[in-house]
Amino acid sequence: MRNVMERKRDEGTGAEPGGDRNDLLERENRLMKEKLGLADFCSYFGGDMDTESLNQFLRQLIFLEDYGPKRTIRSLFPEKTYFPPAEELSEKDLISVTEAIEEFLETNGILVELFPKVPPLTKYRYIVEEVLPESVPAEIPESGAVHFTGCTGWCEKCIQKEYCEAWKDAEEQKA
Repeated sequence: MRNVMERKRDEGTGAEPGGDRNDLLERENRLMKEKLGLADFCSYFGGDMDTESLNQFLRQLIFLEDYGPKRTIRSLFPEKTYFPPAEELSEKDLISVTEAIEEFLETNGILVELFPKVPPLTKYRYIVEEVLPESVPAEIPESGAVHFTGCTGWCEKCIQKEYCEAWKDAEEQKA
């Protein structure tokens, strides 16, 4: 009787278990090129790139082109994380809680970049009410980030207009 060893393929890449990392990357690169519609294009310049570099480049493209699954920013936090209403926090607590939230977001590739003079209350509300419900790519590449500047381009309703040079310039031109 012969021993027959079943081989299972990795469901994500179709690779043999314990297969060569380079083979896995090449397969993933092919899939990403197809997803981006670049199957032939990447040979134009990608031929000069090693497999790992091409993989990182394609991951960046997928991130920038906004392909792939999404998740809310709120889902990055543990399920039972509580964000109290701003009114329940002292100014000192608002500052420390907001800084902790920003640090956590930054470690996940999400940057909140409001003007430095925006009051802690406004900043906290902006993060909890506007940023946390937003959807972002489920995977943000190591060298990538999603930026939230608070600027909608509509100055009349902007939370930062009192601290914004563009707003001040526009108001001066009206006068």
